[in-house]
Amino acid sequence: MKTLFILSLAPLVLSQTIKNLVVFGDSYSDVGNFQRWSNGPIWSENLAVGWNASLLSFAISGATCDNAPFVNLTESEPMPSVKDQIEHYYNLSLNHSMNETIFAFWVGAADIHNTFKLQGESSGVPDFKELSACIIQQMREVRQVFGANRFILLNTLPLQHLPYFAGTEMAENRANASIQLNKLLVREVNMMNKYYHALELDLVDMHTLISDIVADPEAFNFTDATTPFWDKCQGQCTEEKVNDYVWWDQTHLTGGVHEKIANSILSAASFADPTWVNSDDVQTLIQDPHSPYRSKNYTSPLNTGLIGRIIEELNAAKQLAKNTARLNHIQDDNNITTSISHSYLMFTLFGLIFFGIVLGIRKRRSTNAFNNVSGLFGPRRGTRFTPIRKTDDGAMA
Repeated sequence: MKTLFILSLAPLVLSQTIKNLVVFGDSYSDVGNFQRWSNGPIWSENLAVGWNASLLSFAISGATCDNAPFVNLTESEPMPSVKDQIEHYYNLSLNHSMNETIFAFWVGAADIHNTFKLQGESSGVPDFKELSACIIQQMREVRQVFGANRFILLNTLPLQHLPYFAGTEMAENRANASIQLNKLLVREVNMMNKYYHALELDLVDMHTLISDIVADPEAFNFTDATTPFWDKCQGQCTEEKVNDYVWWDQTHLTGGVHEKIANSILSAASFADPTWVNSDDVQTLIQDPHSPYRSKNYTSPLNTGLIGRIIEELNAAKQLAKNTARLNHIQDDNNITTSISHSYLMFTLFGLIFFGIVLGIRKRRSTNAFNNVSGLFGPRRGTRFTPIRKTDDGAMA
């Protein structure tokens, strides 16, 4: 089965330098900000090595796009959302060159799970338009605030295949929720790509990749696509390779799958020449605490709304520039109109002068002709001669 796992919505750009990979997301991208949920390198670490780029991962377990919809879900302080992570990145003032930086987003699973916790399973699948809009909005804001144009968006896994949901009454709702959200994301990404002509964006189809692996694990060099490694082995599996399994635990992926994710992106060659990595080599590289491929630990504080305020200021400045340009255009139009009016006035004035001269000539000619006629009959005595003229109402008098 051959499947295109990268839906590239960007023009093909090769041999460009990639110096920074900035990641926002949840536990599928957590490299240790809260806890690493895999046996080997995470997909982003593999990707950073393949691109020879520095990794900065703000992703943290349990992250949602925005915590606002779930404030009543728990009394404890929520995990930093993607919205929090973006503000944290901004406050670091790293001054990355946007031509050499790629921003990656992978979020949505926790949002779906929390939404069902709030609503319940019996009400069916809720509408995830707001979640889709939130994810896309974060990307738009990164683009607007930082001037970024290079993005990766990983869509939602087929949640019904996670061992935690598989075979339970929750599976159908999770399956439909994943499909709905991913359709919304495709539509939003297409619109975004159409609107922003300079945008380079890859949508990584995680849903199809994991679905295909589960359907035929041996085709991807896996032997078990249903049982979590930890559930089967409880840490005692010495003869079996961890990367023979798809699932590390009830909800997370093994290093072998993370390697597949990274290599699918690297082989797509949307941002750089095609290449591939071996996760064992990557593991050796990230053991060095000073390795650029090993992200520092970031625990993002709750956002203060700073990014939103910056967006408002940018929009206000943009509107002011538009209004100024409009006023200048109106002034130019007025100047043109005034110039035309002056020209018309001068033309009219010259026309009137010319008309007066012609009328005077005609009047003299008319008077001479009348005098010639009067001379034939002779002057009338006792009468006063009144010359012919036009009255104000245009009648002859």
